[in-house]
Amino acid sequence: MARILVIEDERDIRELFRRMLTEAGHIVDVAPDGTAALKMVDSSPYDVLLLDIIMPKKDGIETMAALAKDHPTVKVIVITGGGLH
Repeated sequence: MARILVIEDERDIRELFRRMLTEAGHIVDVAPDGTAALKMVDSSPYDVLLLDIIMPKKDGIETMAALAKDHPTVKVIVITGGGLH
């Protein structure tokens, strides 16, 4: 079992990941953007982050840069659907 943070601005996609990962036995939190996610990571440890690249406020690239600086050991899986619209 892993503690996972899903960072995705599209509510339906975010909730799909939450449901699938929870059903697989993981503890899952969600954030709608990088700003919210960084606050969550600052206050609680996660085993892995699923990070969307294209988001409002603080996008995935900005979020990864902040994570590399403040949480260099956190594992990040990058996701995007940007080319599908």
